[in-house]
Amino acid sequence: MVDDGIVGLSDDSGLFLSGRKLHIPGTCSTVTMQGRRAIPVELQALVGPADCDGPPPRTLSGLDSSRAAMVLAILHRLGGVNVAKREVLAATVGGVRVVEPAADLPLALAVWSSVRDIPLAPGLIVFGELGLSAEVRPVAGMDRRLVEAARLGFDHAVIPRGADVARPLGMRVDRAENLGEAMRALGDDSGVVRWLERRA
Repeated sequence: MVDDGIVGLSDDSGLFLSGRKLHIPGTCSTVTMQGRRAIPVELQALVGPADCDGPPPRTLSGLDSSRAAMVLAILHRLGGVNVAKREVLAATVGGVRVVEPAADLPLALAVWSSVRDIPLAPGLIVFGELGLSAEVRPVAGMDRRLVEAARLGFDHAVIPRGADVARPLGMRVDRAENLGEAMRALGDDSGVVRWLERRA
């Protein structure tokens, strides 16, 4: 909407991304599928102390509450990220609704980034379903997701291992079998990586 009325967008692929040049803890970009269309989306998380007795608040916008609860439980139990007594707020940029399992891994990394106060690289794109033992499972449309991410200038992807997908030109693609390997691809050498080594 502009002063003269409504105008069409020539390319709305970046509509649900904030300024990627900003290094802000608690943000992670992903690509969601709506039908056959790949749409890049940024997930944001904010974690802080809970000023209440009982269970800490979980405030979500644009995300599935049951999947988010599962991701937080996996992070707490297997990822070395203590969120049991912390308030967690998580949202999608632009209010887009993301309920598919591919948002599990980027949500986990966004929460980790907020807890550790470490920003993820602005050129990073992440997608993958998390299982209850912290394994990362393939999702549908992985080729299409990578192509769209590369078109928008993302240069590093962390995706599930085991899927036969082509690497876009100029993009680094790390394949993760579990949450520990995903964190290792980002250079993390604490917490979740020690958990990975204990399981090996």
